[in-house]
Amino acid sequence: MKIKWRHIIKLSCQLWGTRVKTGNEAQNMKFLMFHEIKAVFPVLILCLAGLVSSCGKSDPAKPNILLIVLDAARADAFSCYGYHRLTTPNLDTLAAGGLRFTRAVSSSSWTLPSHASLFTGLSPYEHGTYHQHGYFVDHLETLAELLKADGYLTAAFSNNPVVSSAGNMDQGFDLFEDIWQYKNPAKPDGQMNSAYINHRIKKFVSAVKDEENPFFIFINYMDTHDPYYPPEPYVSMFYEPADSMTRNILDAIFNSMRVNAGKISVSEQEYTMIRKLYDGALRYADRMVDDLLDYLDEEGLKDNTLIIITSDHGEVFGRWELFTHNSLLYRPLIHVPLLMAHPKLIKTPRVVDQVVSLENIFHTIVNLRGISHSDTTGLPVRNLLDETIAPGPAFSMFKPSSSNQRVNRYKNDGWSLWTEKNEHYIWFEKEVWEYFDLNGDFAENTNLSPQIISTDSIETLIVSIRDSLHEFQETEADLVITRDVRADDNQRMEVLKSLGYLGDTGEEKDAGELHPHAREHVSNGRYLITRREFKEAAEQIKIALDMEPDNLEIRKDLSAALLLASDFDRLTTVLSPVYGDIGKDTAKLLAMGFLTMRGKEHEKAFKLFVNAVQRDKTIPEIRFPPIRAALTMDNIGFSSNQALVLLDNFDLSEKKLIELASLFIEYGYCSEITDIFLTSLEYNLDPEELAVGYALCNVGNNANGMVKLMPAMEQAGITSDDIDRLKEPLIEALAEFEAEAEDPD
Repeated sequence: MKIKWRHIIKLSCQLWGTRVKTGNEAQNMKFLMFHEIKAVFPVLILCLAGLVSSCGKSDPAKPNILLIVLDAARADAFSCYGYHRLTTPNLDTLAAGGLRFTRAVSSSSWTLPSHASLFTGLSPYEHGTYHQHGYFVDHLETLAELLKADGYLTAAFSNNPVVSSAGNMDQGFDLFEDIWQYKNPAKPDGQMNSAYINHRIKKFVSAVKDEENPFFIFINYMDTHDPYYPPEPYVSMFYEPADSMTRNILDAIFNSMRVNAGKISVSEQEYTMIRKLYDGALRYADRMVDDLLDYLDEEGLKDNTLIIITSDHGEVFGRWELFTHNSLLYRPLIHVPLLMAHPKLIKTPRVVDQVVSLENIFHTIVNLRGISHSDTTGLPVRNLLDETIAPGPAFSMFKPSSSNQRVNRYKNDGWSLWTEKNEHYIWFEKEVWEYFDLNGDFAENTNLSPQIISTDSIETLIVSIRDSLHEFQETEADLVITRDVRADDNQRMEVLKSLGYLGDTGEEKDAGELHPHAREHVSNGRYLITRREFKEAAEQIKIALDMEPDNLEIRKDLSAALLLASDFDRLTTVLSPVYGDIGKDTAKLLAMGFLTMRGKEHEKAFKLFVNAVQRDKTIPEIRFPPIRAALTMDNIGFSSNQALVLLDNFDLSEKKLIELASLFIEYGYCSEITDIFLTSLEYNLDPEELAVGYALCNVGNNANGMVKLMPAMEQAGITSDDIDRLKEPLIEALAEFEAEAEDPD
């Protein structure tokens, strides 16, 4: 009997009393178990020889690295930063023995762009990861990748669904645990608390502590992110029993964007109660960090671990009549704590008043290790461990997601510059300029822009900083066709096959049910492509498209010919009827993706499609190609994520909703797309989406889903005839999948 990993995992789960995990969870368990099992016999032998060495040894030049993000933790909420409540007693002690930065600035006012900057050392403008469902571009060098290449064991534990493997944030990590996927039935929000995260981290450290290689551990704790559910005694530590605020009222505030839209007013008393709960949550997070550091100390690892504690952004708590974050760039939202500790690397504890950026954490670590990396940032690259840090500003950026843009009263993109002189400039593209002197107005109560400097000078300053940054661009090499397409007729069949135009039998692939004349022109065009006569090929395929304007496969063929002919104006014109008002660069990326999909280079096509989405995120149609490419590779995480983006943020037509559902069914994911529709319909009962969701439940025999949607169906006046009409294309897609499954050849 051949022993497979799943057998080991199942057996171990039975021994440990743990549920069997699948997918990414199984990969993570495989990593942990590999080190646990591998350690048994060699460590026994080495112990006898007295040769056992611990993780990272005692080499300050190559320390273990522990990077902790306390999500949504404001700097001025820490008692070591002067807060009036004792919220962080353990972190206060850590700060007293290391470095405390008083003016650390986040790269954005919310999670995704801030973490992307933390992982790359680049500004949001450079790495381009802005929106909640944005995809972290995989050809950017990450801190985890660089440290892994340097010999580190890399692991991440995230309780935030935005910092997830589905968004490619696991890039470079040997182990990435999406803790947020695990559900805690004892908590109203179902979220696992930090005690569980610590349990998983300790398991990892226990598995690798005897390795020669040091470890790099990244952690995102979510206790300080709403809705603030710390356990006792922390939940009532500052929130007195006499306070009449009910949990239901709090939850209504936490889960409603209507506050930020100005549709719901929150009283001063309610904000006070929220702040007390937040302070209790921070006190709990402080205890959990201390628990983890105590464990490292017990294992003899703490003294050679560089400890970095920070946050990705702050909170507003009612200022500017706003709640939570992801809205503006004022000081309470971007001023974050930053503490560092290591007994040998930081010999003299000190408080650093220099303005620094979260991006500098990346620079500090790679500088410490002497790692070379591609640096494109236009702002200062600084080592935070240096005795003297070069002065420079900190840059922040905010781009609202489409859902936030609907409710944010400022709406447009925002830029922030915090100078070394402690001046804070803010510019919103809605023609709003603000200037605050933080030396005398740290609360930012008085906008001095009209009295002191002209708005033109602020705009010039911010634009000059923005223009100094190099936005990530596709290189020309990414758009060059390198495939050898020669004119030799003897190779025509092989070339067509390599481009995906032929099946394995050598017969030319059909573009659907075509008029015979249209099929002839398509065939002629494909032949001319093999002869490198691209313009002539485009003309032939254009004739076919004129005859069959709704045939997407012919349109893709024509886009490939125009791409090869470098006729980018016509290429854009050909793709726009299907994919919206796209630019030339987006059209190039889509066409290149279609061509590589033809050649079954699915991963390359996927990357091209993702880059196309990055350029035109507001167009829903261009999200369909990367979903198809991802499904081809069984990347259901990305596909599900993008499907939710489409359902939650765009008003899709009935035709597009059916297309989306059929796409998943075509690849065997009927139940998954049904669940996605049901999830979306919990928050938005759009009639067309409701009808398609019910049809999906019907086709997939999801009785619970049908029962759940029936009252809304009746209220919306959706009839059984409507459902029968919508079911037809879904049933056809299901039949095609089943036929393909029975006879894949």
